[in-house]
Amino acid sequence: MIRSLLLFSVAASLTIGQSAIADGLAYQLPADGAWLKYEIKMKIPRAPEEFRDARGTLKMSSVGKETVDGKACRWIEFAMNMKVGEREQEIVAKVLVPEADMKTGGKPFENKVRGWIRKRANQDAEALGDRDPGPLPAFLAGPLQGEKKLDATEITNAKLGKLQAEGVQGLIEYKERDRKYRVTFDSRKHKKSPFGVVSSKMKVERESDGEFQIEVEIEFELIDLGTGAKSQLQEPTP
Repeated sequence: MIRSLLLFSVAASLTIGQSAIADGLAYQLPADGAWLKYEIKMKIPRAPEEFRDARGTLKMSSVGKETVDGKACRWIEFAMNMKVGEREQEIVAKVLVPEADMKTGGKPFENKVRGWIRKRANQDAEALGDRDPGPLPAFLAGPLQGEKKLDATEITNAKLGKLQAEGVQGLIEYKERDRKYRVTFDSRKHKKSPFGVVSSKMKVERESDGEFQIEVEIEFELIDLGTGAKSQLQEPTP
């Protein structure tokens, strides 16, 4: 489990498959070429009251358009860099999703057309259908279970300044092979963030002996944004 987390931050923990049920990090469709970058802070339990820290960044970008079966679609790319101790890992993935699903309540990963992922810099990209998609089903998913909307409150973001940001809380529960997981979300949203989320806290729990136990805690905080994004992932030649 922890090995998977280091490979793609929350790869094993947030793999939900085709029944994706969380809004994740995508609540609105940005202009093509728009991008944002989150700082990631992760706490991995090692013993009671003892955690191992990890830090990194996640860049989320809109890197192209296509029309498939008459539907407007968008390439959404994720580039994640994580460092735990002296170990560093960069993963890049992109997914072609219907634009109509890039909104609150949409299910972009479930309705994806195709996608690619590269888990090492010296390897070619591989089709998502052939590889574990990591956290993509959670980042690009649908409505939260037990969703609770919170009134807007003033927050101060290092890049966007003071904002009246709405809040949303909820959870997902799913089974991956013989393990059960629960992931809770506590996010703040604002339209100035290209994909809608300014910050998010996620807590991943795994069932052990009939009880859920904390597996990892992750914080995402928007630290930069811009336009003119280009894909970092070269699709394999057929």
